[in-house]
Amino acid sequence: MSNLGPYQEFTTQAKAAGGVGALLDTIKRDAVSEAAPKYERRGVIVGAIITAAAFGIAKLLRSKQHEREQNSRNAKKAEKALHALTDFSSRSTNCGEGSKPEQIDTPESTDSPSQANDKGVNDANRS
Repeated sequence: MSNLGPYQEFTTQAKAAGGVGALLDTIKRDAVSEAAPKYERRGVIVGAIITAAAFGIAKLLRSKQHEREQNSRNAKKAEKALHALTDFSSRSTNCGEGSKPEQIDTPESTDSPSQANDKGVNDANRS
């Protein structure tokens, strides 16, 4: 029985551990091993967040690349169509020597008889 209290407990444990330095090393190891699971869980959570963000960024980049490729294909199609139209246009308007130009049909008049009558009435009202 001792009246030293916690100091007596510390000295008894230090003697059993092989000295004060050995007891402190044991206390440090125990503290680290107890704290490690907390940090490990945090590491797993942070790692999962980073992984999810990386997959999200990769998916975004793939979709943007697909969109650019689709736009490029559409632009090439439009360019081919434009070239085809301009080639046809240049062939139909450029006449060689001795050839007649092709005549383009004009659209039919869209005036109906009622519109013609209205125009006549308007002309009569103006005088």
